[in-house]
Amino acid sequence: MPSMVGTASMKSQISTSSSTSTSGVRPPGRRQCWECLRRRLVCDFGTPTCNKCRASGVTCPGYGEKKPLKWIPPGRVTSRTRQRRRPPASEPEERGQTTSPNHAALVAEDPDPPPGSCSPERAVVKLTIPRLQLGTEASAVVQAASYYNACIYPSFAAFHQLAPNPYITRFSHAVIPHLPPAMCHLLVCLALGHRIQSLMLNTNYGALVEVRSRLYHHRGMAIQLLADAIGNAITRTSDLTIASVLMLLFTDARQSLSSNWRHHCVGANELIMLRGGLPELYRSSPALKQSLLYFVIISVIGNTTTPPADQIAASSHVHLIDFVAEIYGDGLFPVLPCPPSLFRNIIEINHLRSLATDPACVRVPLQSAAQALLDRISVFSPHQWSTANAAATCHDEWLLLGRIYHSAVSLFGIAALQSAGLLPAAPPSRPRAPPTPACSSSSSKGMVWPLIVAGVEAANAGPADRAFVDEQLTEMSRDLGTPVPLQAKPLFQRFWGSGNVEWDDCFDRSHVFVV
Repeated sequence: MPSMVGTASMKSQISTSSSTSTSGVRPPGRRQCWECLRRRLVCDFGTPTCNKCRASGVTCPGYGEKKPLKWIPPGRVTSRTRQRRRPPASEPEERGQTTSPNHAALVAEDPDPPPGSCSPERAVVKLTIPRLQLGTEASAVVQAASYYNACIYPSFAAFHQLAPNPYITRFSHAVIPHLPPAMCHLLVCLALGHRIQSLMLNTNYGALVEVRSRLYHHRGMAIQLLADAIGNAITRTSDLTIASVLMLLFTDARQSLSSNWRHHCVGANELIMLRGGLPELYRSSPALKQSLLYFVIISVIGNTTTPPADQIAASSHVHLIDFVAEIYGDGLFPVLPCPPSLFRNIIEINHLRSLATDPACVRVPLQSAAQALLDRISVFSPHQWSTANAAATCHDEWLLLGRIYHSAVSLFGIAALQSAGLLPAAPPSRPRAPPTPACSSSSSKGMVWPLIVAGVEAANAGPADRAFVDEQLTEMSRDLGTPVPLQAKPLFQRFWGSGNVEWDDCFDRSHVFVV
């Protein structure tokens, strides 16, 4: 009997405990679970989880006082900040435009802008390109494209006075969504680099730190994206990857961001060879034609200011002379408006310089080839070239271009081949230095390389000629928006003070003076 009473008492205690426990789980005041509350459903208050959540295959978040945290996949957006209402179209255009610090950094107000440093269209850009507060990469590339159209394109558009030039066009915003991300970052780098150079004239260095950091950020992102693309066998040799690698080469060569620009050149050449070589890629990918031409120009002109034993693919260029005649066209490429036959002569000069560094080479045939090459250069007629290509309204400008590049190539051939030991120390005749100051605005931006040749020739001239070259390098850097011409100033100062006059004494390492 006591046993039965004890058992009944124990069951009563268990029942009471169970009832108390169950009532503790059930939410006080019969609060709905958080999921039913979100879905606007009537919760059935099931325990330990809501039956409606269980039936829907959803994990019930419970009935707690605070809504539990919920992890969402990266990149997913569950709510957006409400945007401000746009003013109606009937309001004046000036409303909503502002000159606050929120404007694009690319077109920030100069403290004291130099006259003629930018097109009048730039004033419009300052008003119509607000910086997006989201800070997206898309906003940066749109700003860069607008900056190019307003501040860079107008200064090069004068080339159209010589002839319609397919290499100089406005940047269409419609193509931005189709550009690979690496190319977008590099486009921003180019615009920022040009902007930095224009600001350096009137702004202290500290004010440029933020802009420089943005430039290096975008360059780093581009390199990372290109490394991923090259590491992928599917995208390694695609047109977009090759175009992006070439653009990285152009950016570093123009902005002097890295002294190892030639590594990009070698890497691009390897990718091109994987596609069958330069002629095959040029004919199979029309979209790459302009980039490949610029690649050839940088390689060839870079070799002129590089020690002959360290040239970039010099032996392969000489086999492409016939192809260069096809790709180079009439020679009105903005960065190097050199007559095609003279450009091919530059390739031949580089090739002879490279061969002369081989201790096993026979000197006599090379010396004969060098003299024959100079003879071919001397018979070039600037007048015939300008008459065959120029319209009557700009014949004088074409004639001046022909004379400048004829003098520059002749001087380079004599100086470089003498330095290589393939010509006697005192040739019978020596042309004058190229008359770079006489150029008009329509062709002055293509005078960097002739000015470099004039700088080497100034070692045989007086202080006045050297001062002129030094001054023109500064002016050209300001006009082009690039530090590349300024790199030649300490180079020439050291060369002029050394007492040496040979070409290879001036360029002890690889340089490129094409922008």
